Amino acid sequence: MDDLNTIIERRACISGAGQSDIGRRLGRNPLELTLDACLAAIDHAGLTIDDIDGVSTYPGPQGMPAGFSGAGAYEVMDALRLKCGWYNSGLETSGQLGSVVNACLAVASGLANHVLCFRSVWEGTAQGDKGRAGVMPGGGGGGSFKASGFMEWNLVFSAPSAAIWIALFAQAHFARYGTTREQLAWIALNGRRNAQVNPKAIYHDPMTLDDYLVARMISTPFCLYDCDVPCDGATAVIVLRRERQKAPYVGIYDLVVCRPERSAEQSD
Repeated sequence: MDDLNTIIERRACISGAGQSDIGRRLGRNPLELTLDACLAAIDHAGLTIDDIDGVSTYPGPQGMPAGFSGAGAYEVMDALRLKCGWYNSGLETSGQLGSVVNACLAVASGLANHVLCFRSVWEGTAQGDKGRAGVMPGGGGGGSFKASGFMEWNLVFSAPSAAIWIALFAQAHFARYGTTREQLAWIALNGRRNAQVNPKAIYHDPMTLDDYLVARMISTPFCLYDCDVPCDGATAVIVLRRERQKAPYVGIYDLVVCRPERSAEQSD
């Protein structure tokens, strides 16, 4: 292993990845989908369940809004009978990839050797035919809900959706740094390029910058293609210390930039 001054991300790598079935309304148990993805990632890494000694996930076993979380760390550890010396599960991380960041920290510091990271949702099934309002806090079908934190202020303006309150952050970013919609578009365009090389993705049709710019606005500056697709499914990856990886590995930095042609070669 390199000396202790090495950038911590370079001490970790991805050894395996797996996905469950992905669909708009699969009607399957969310824990079942989560386990499918976890077992696929473990198998892809050439490991066994006994090799997994860490678990990291976002957002944890969150009950509201319905469908936002398919399983928590305890549920997966219990279902797979994992013997973990380290685990992490929670909402307040550095974004969606917070669980992977925490896993990198864990393996780089020696707290674990093989960390199973997963994210699962079942929003499509949870919504049924009622749409997003049926599961959002304060929505018509969401049941009783006691707001706390910033939601105390958002709900009175019927603004529970992330597309609304994150739009305020985006507007501030535009004003402060001169960001443009053309630049913002590349998040969606890059996501669609990734989807084109994933046979399980919901959308495979190419997307152009013009397609993005003419889509209907949802909450300025966000348009339709800035919003997520309510779906069911789970994705899992295995993070391990680099020196323990015997086969060619995918470094954490390799995951930052989309390279469709490279992804296609590695999909085998």
